[in-house]
Amino acid sequence: MICPHCERLKQQYLLEAEREASAILAQRSGWLGMHLKLDELNYETLQSLVGQCRRKQAELSHELQEHELIHHTAA
Repeated sequence: MICPHCERLKQQYLLEAEREASAILAQRSGWLGMHLKLDELNYETLQSLVGQCRRKQAELSHELQEHELIHHTAA
């Protein structure tokens, strides 16, 4: 059975991972010869965004682990 709460947390985690990847690509886009939407942001702002995404991913991962432990562990 699929748990809607687990699926929601996993989807949020993936969205944060995509935001992180986009920020990292924007930081390196000049080296790669690419132009991205986030290119207007400076390096420090992008680095802050990466840090925020990583913290949010850690929170979501922790919440998912706690949820699975409490609600999905076989007795």
